[in-house]
Amino acid sequence: MNCFEKILIVDDEKHIRDVLSLYLKREGYCILSAENGKEGLEITRRERPSIIISDSMMPVMDGLEFCMQVKKDSELKDTIFIMLTGKNTTDDSIEGLDIGVDEYLTKPFNNKEIVARVNAFSRICKLTRELKEKNQKLEQLDKLKNDLTHMIIHDMKTPISGIMLTIDILLDISFTSNLDADQKKFLMNCRLNVKELLNMVMNLLDITKMEEGKMELDLEQFDSRQLVEELMTELNHLFEERKLKVVLDFPSEGMETFADISIIKRVMMNLLTNAIKHTPRAGTITVLFSRTEDAVSIGVRDTGEGIPEEFQKTIFEKFSKLTTKMTQKYDTGLGLTFCKLAMEAHRGTIGLVSELSKGSTFTITLPLASAEKI
Repeated sequence: MNCFEKILIVDDEKHIRDVLSLYLKREGYCILSAENGKEGLEITRRERPSIIISDSMMPVMDGLEFCMQVKKDSELKDTIFIMLTGKNTTDDSIEGLDIGVDEYLTKPFNNKEIVARVNAFSRICKLTRELKEKNQKLEQLDKLKNDLTHMIIHDMKTPISGIMLTIDILLDISFTSNLDADQKKFLMNCRLNVKELLNMVMNLLDITKMEEGKMELDLEQFDSRQLVEELMTELNHLFEERKLKVVLDFPSEGMETFADISIIKRVMMNLLTNAIKHTPRAGTITVLFSRTEDAVSIGVRDTGEGIPEEFQKTIFEKFSKLTTKMTQKYDTGLGLTFCKLAMEAHRGTIGLVSELSKGSTFTITLPLASAEKI
């Protein structure tokens, strides 16, 4: 046994400290000692022993108080604590175990038994250290992977934006060129697919920022109805292609809200494109608006297959997947994860109501137009 395994013996009786030290040194342990809990606590904070063997009844600070102080310290709480007691009562044992005592031994104790128990706990300490070291290495590798992924995704943004700009230029030229309707439709589909790819890249970048608490919102007041109408116009060719009926359920009162319009636009684009993907041809997509005294809600309802109840709890998690008859595999990727984190960043909410064979409704709720709300 290497001597890096430190054991602290705390007892106000010197002969007990000496006997335990003698037996444990033979096993190769480094022994520290103290006369009471207060002195033991100071040594524990300074020397960080793996195992503490402490008497329960001591002057200045008793064993229970000593254990409590050790276990409530985040840096010491994993220290193994063995309590020696002259009282073998259930109530005392329960109190100690509740505080964090790992093992009770009754005086007079058997020296060989203590050595055996210390050896057993020492093996646990060794395994715990090895596990922590492996976890640290995994965390380092995970950070390296995340940093590399973030760098690659960030670098992808520029060429994708360039492709998008080129398609936009071609579409502008097409109005005065000889492109027929099918060619224009092809370019529109290309633009939509590239935009979806760019949206995926932006989702990855922003999810990382929001998870790290580094996302800065550019808050402004805007009309949520107007934002949705603009998106519906942008997606109109898809509605027509799939012969989808679109219903906009607008209230008479205003729908002004205070948020980052670019983020909310992407949230709504995610919800609308999901609805398009999972609504059968000639189905219906409904956008529902409502408001309360302090919030605006926008819901997107489809007439698709619906989402099974067992998947609804994980639908907002990264790379969540489920299988449907229409799409075979429903891969939510990062879109809904982004939506959830984006709403939380705005102190808003996103919810799901779904019924099999009838469809799903995703609803976001935002504070009304007031800077104090966020």
